[in-house]
Amino acid sequence: VVNETQQRLTGLALLLTAALAAIVVVTAVIARRLTKERLKNHFLLEREQLLYTDALTACFNRNHFNDHAESLAGSMVLPAAVVVVDLNYLKRANDGHGHAAGDALLRQMAEVLRAQWPQGRCFRMGGDEFMVLLDAVAPESLPQAVAELHARCDRSPVRLPSGEVLPLSAAVGFALRQQASTTLDQCM
Repeated sequence: VVNETQQRLTGLALLLTAALAAIVVVTAVIARRLTKERLKNHFLLEREQLLYTDALTACFNRNHFNDHAESLAGSMVLPAAVVVVDLNYLKRANDGHGHAAGDALLRQMAEVLRAQWPQGRCFRMGGDEFMVLLDAVAPESLPQAVAELHARCDRSPVRLPSGEVLPLSAAVGFALRQQASTTLDQCM
């Protein structure tokens, strides 16, 4: 009876050991698959980030706008505004002080735009052009907001390592989007 009980216990121990080993193997396989999937998702997110974000300013880029214009327009809460900003003196900064100075102007403009409209979606459309999409805008507030943007620019010059100071200045225009049938391109 003791031998029989011992054999049963030994068999049960072997069975439990085999089950535990199988659980460990299955867990390792699942963990590996999940890790690969997470790395793949991370890679895709990084790729999308590179595809749709301006590396210099961290604003969305023209690719993002072009690829998502319809969904951007559809998600806007009306009345909305499209603010177009054209940075002044970029060529002069690049030619007179080098591209690092021009890059500093671009980065500073992006920071000023985000500070002025933190709720907005900011795009660098190319070169010295930016665009900000604003939802649920009170139309009468836009001229004042543009004046505030100009004041922010005046308070935000770019200081070069040489000690020189470059003014931050931009031409700014806006269009109201009050109907869903008006496209973003029409506003621009």
